[in-house]
Amino acid sequence: MTPSIRFRMSNVLVFGADGEALAPCHPARARQLLRKQRARVQSLQPYSIRLIPPTGNGKPDPGTTPVAPLYAEPGDDQATGVMS
Repeated sequence: MTPSIRFRMSNVLVFGADGEALAPCHPARARQLLRKQRARVQSLQPYSIRLIPPTGNGKPDPGTTPVAPLYAEPGDDQATGVMS
């Protein structure tokens, strides 16, 4: 088996929303993207997916959590524990 064939079988080709070729990803990552409806199957042979552009509805992504700032302004009482 040549390396190029093994490469195609172990990775999923990824295309951007505009059709440009992106870096291949692991099949598990491709399944996650399909399950979250962030991608759709483009072709079965070779297996490839196309990313779906974000809707831009203004709602935060449920997979992300807000991040506290690393430092606080003087006089700010924030959850970071920095006292001024």
